[in-house]
Amino acid sequence: MSNRMSSEVPEIRVSDERVNRTLTAVNARAAEHDRSLFEQVRDSLAVAVPPEAGTLMYQLVRATRAAKVVELGMSLGVSTVYLAAAVRDNGGEGRVYTTEIDEAKIKQGRATLADAGVADLVEVLEGDALQTLNSVPDGVQFVLLDGWNESYLRVMKILEPKLAPGALVLADDVNLFGEGCVDFLEYVRDPANGYLSVNFPMGEGLELSMRVG
Repeated sequence: MSNRMSSEVPEIRVSDERVNRTLTAVNARAAEHDRSLFEQVRDSLAVAVPPEAGTLMYQLVRATRAAKVVELGMSLGVSTVYLAAAVRDNGGEGRVYTTEIDEAKIKQGRATLADAGVADLVEVLEGDALQTLNSVPDGVQFVLLDGWNESYLRVMKILEPKLAPGALVLADDVNLFGEGCVDFLEYVRDPANGYLSVNFPMGEGLELSMRVG
């Protein structure tokens, strides 16, 4: 989820200073990867969530007071930090359930969460998300889809019975890699399926859907 053409790294302001320092450091490393590297190596540091998209995630979780959050694709843990920081700042007992299948990324992601001081709020579901997501409890209020977009619709079908009324689903890379998730976009954009959906031309394209059915 990146569009890093500049060498400048925006200052991160989300929550406490520990979270800010971790996000700023990881985003700085990601900014070293130029556009050509991103196009060649999609599944790399270059896809770390940029500050503007991370801030949007944080704001959405805070605004909806979400306590149960699900993320498809932890990767290096950048987006997970934004989500966990928002859940913590909402107060109460919140939880982020994130998925990752790559062992190296699980190790790096856990380190990022620990550095930011939010590891206690996150449950990392290791393995194939199409299997591990079945263990997520009901009442999910926010979902971030940021993995292989060919799987978005299948993931939605797993999570749909677990969604709370009014739950938000934010899907990434739907413009740049839209050919991989045409079925997902058609599904959430059809009111008959119980969603209201809108596209944001931010980064590689975000689709925000609200569960109304």
